[in-house]
Amino acid sequence: MKIKVAIIDSIGSHGSSHHYYLFAQAKGLIENKVDVTIFSNKKTYLSSLGKIKVENTFGDIFKTKGKLANAIYFVSGILKSFFKAKFSSHNFFHLHLFDFNILNFFACFFAIFFNVRLILTIHDINPFSKKTNLFLKRWILLFADKVIVHNEFSKKELIKYVINLKKISVVPHGNYLDFIKPKTNKIVAKKKFGLQNKNVILFFGMIKEEKGLDILIKSFYEVNQNNKDVVLLIAGKTYKTDIKKYTKIIDQLDLENSCVIHNKFIPEDALCDYYGCADVIVLPYKIIFQSGVLMMSSSFNVPVIVSDLEPFLDIIENQINGLVFKVNDVKSLAEKLIFSVNSTEKMNSYAKNNFEKIKNQYDWTKIGKLNKDVYLYFK
Repeated sequence: MKIKVAIIDSIGSHGSSHHYYLFAQAKGLIENKVDVTIFSNKKTYLSSLGKIKVENTFGDIFKTKGKLANAIYFVSGILKSFFKAKFSSHNFFHLHLFDFNILNFFACFFAIFFNVRLILTIHDINPFSKKTNLFLKRWILLFADKVIVHNEFSKKELIKYVINLKKISVVPHGNYLDFIKPKTNKIVAKKKFGLQNKNVILFFGMIKEEKGLDILIKSFYEVNQNNKDVVLLIAGKTYKTDIKKYTKIIDQLDLENSCVIHNKFIPEDALCDYYGCADVIVLPYKIIFQSGVLMMSSSFNVPVIVSDLEPFLDIIENQINGLVFKVNDVKSLAEKLIFSVNSTEKMNSYAKNNFEKIKNQYDWTKIGKLNKDVYLYFK
């Protein structure tokens, strides 16, 4: 059986680095002799790379205004993708889900009528900002022929909703090495942000309640008491939370002169500057299923501090390739921050170890083989 995979994803390049994941997944499959086409939006189409085939079936979906218009655009894009993929003899539809909503329900339902295998990669097993609609979730999982998650923790969480355990496969999140430019020289990057001669602790990515920025700010206070040359740089757009929640904590702790906030979407061409500027990147998350920020930080060879959540511990070993603190524990994180500031050489050695680990163990060619094995299950 010839494997032809249609990766169908409306998000792509919109507001995140998700398109890196799509391109890397496609590249890994192509290197394993799988015929792949990505069906996504106009922006993803315009940023597509080399040998990877991308079809613009969702157009300018994120320029639409209003939920109804967006829903119509989404359903239209899904159907257009399905018909184009089926007409060109694709026998696998591979969708990426971050939520179990009504639109994803219809997408999976429509796939039934195209006589193909439906594969789902579930990035977030449960949405963080709202309750899961169990009815939709169970039906979506029922429609799928196979479900891919990124780690054993996600698998354990998903088992609660999947009757047939043979449906679930674990395929890890890969690195970004093939898709990022070299990070900016640290001196140059710090000068761009006006942070010359500062030790920069970076919080990067979308700001959500569950990402623990409040814990980081409170921990940073302990660092700031003894070292005024350390700066906390917060870079990312808020999502279903208010930046005032965090600026209030900063004001209460009198940290205004030591915290720099870039509360905005960080464009792709600025990644090299932010990661180049960072002496350490902190992921103080309270819950997570997988983290693109961790893989991006590792790919840029920047030291990391993570909470002791199971998905992080799959990758980071304390004082081997990063630092690990107790989740939600201000004192524990403060100790790690102080260590990182005072132990630059050790932190850089951890980053080097981490870089080698994700380069070798989270290579997309190897991951492409695992993805291909999911399709071959039906051979």
